[in-house]
Amino acid sequence: SYSTVAVVNLGANAATLQVYPNPAVSLVTISGIQQENATVTLVSELGQVMIVARVENSNQVQLNVSGLASGVYFVRIGGTDWTAIKTILVRH
Repeated sequence: SYSTVAVVNLGANAATLQVYPNPAVSLVTISGIQQENATVTLVSELGQVMIVARVENSNQVQLNVSGLASGVYFVRIGGTDWTAIKTILVRH
């Protein structure tokens, strides 16, 4: 049995995305989002959704990571027809 193949269209958005600071202590800024109504999801190494934010009328969003345990997290940024994933380190 074979697994399903998914096509991920990064479009022009992936080249402009910035996630900083990395490593992060309290706030993480995701900038360069070129599509309104994009969704930013912070996911733990175990696949748990920790934070979900909607980007409206702006090209950036800030996530408060001060309450999260130290470790590696994945920032999934997605719009109507594209998805990008960035990795961040939360360190306290």
